[in-house]
Amino acid sequence: MGDTTAGVRMFWERLGLGKSVEEAFEYIDVYGSAQTQKSFFGENTIFDHGGEDDNILFYGNGFINQIELEP
Repeated sequence: MGDTTAGVRMFWERLGLGKSVEEAFEYIDVYGSAQTQKSFFGENTIFDHGGEDDNILFYGNGFINQIELEP
């Protein structure tokens, strides 16, 4: 469907820079290629937090902007 490998790399690079999970996905939404966005966020290529066509689903307490990796 799209370029998942590039998106995964972008995601982990952002986390490695101390960004939150939400910021990492927002980075893909803004800077990822159309194919990368499609592989993560579905046909509409919009990061809408688990919308019906998204390939990324979020589980847990719902605070994806609070999850970060410590350096």
